[in-house]
Amino acid sequence: MTTFGLRKDLRVSFDEALARVPEALKAEGFGVLTEIDIQTPIPDIVKDRRAAAGVVFIGCRFHDQMLRTYARQVPKRAGGPKFAIVDPALLTKNEQRFLASQEIRPIALPLERAAARLVAGV
Repeated sequence: MTTFGLRKDLRVSFDEALARVPEALKAEGFGVLTEIDIQTPIPDIVKDRRAAAGVVFIGCRFHDQMLRTYARQVPKRAGGPKFAIVDPALLTKNEQRFLASQEIRPIALPLERAAARLVAGV
């Protein structure tokens, strides 16, 4: 199994680390499109857009209860289709049941190929 992720331990406060994020992303060619304050109610226009939006889980695993709990929350207010780009051969029975119960349709596509297609806009 291939694991993707990055970790960086900093010897600064959380607030200072958070303040450094936009510049660090900019240095790598990325940016922050928006910031969300979870204490502020979601505006109606955003709720309306999300109501028809779908969700695609890319390279996610759902093999433990915490991951499944989080994954249930992501599409909760999205009314569109739900997909997961996964390797079906690696899914546990619990993961298969979870995908079926949440109406998340698996797409059997190697992660590297899926990422390349997404970046290319195909």
